[in-house]
Amino acid sequence: MSLGPLYEALRARGYAADRECVLIEGVPVPFLPAYNALRVRVLREQARLDIDYLQNVLARHKLEATWANWTR
Repeated sequence: MSLGPLYEALRARGYAADRECVLIEGVPVPFLPAYNALRVRVLREQARLDIDYLQNVLARHKLEATWANWTR
């Protein structure tokens, strides 16, 4: 999985890369791709997710089936 499109979209919005992070409103934010269900499971267990927002993003990008496969 390439994070190139994500970095390009963030750059277009005025955010700059700083080593392995992107500076968003002055805060360094790392982006880690989820290569498999284990990485997704860890994320779900350790992060506070706004489920409504997540479902909106998944629907907008037609990723509901992928998310369902990774989280079953």
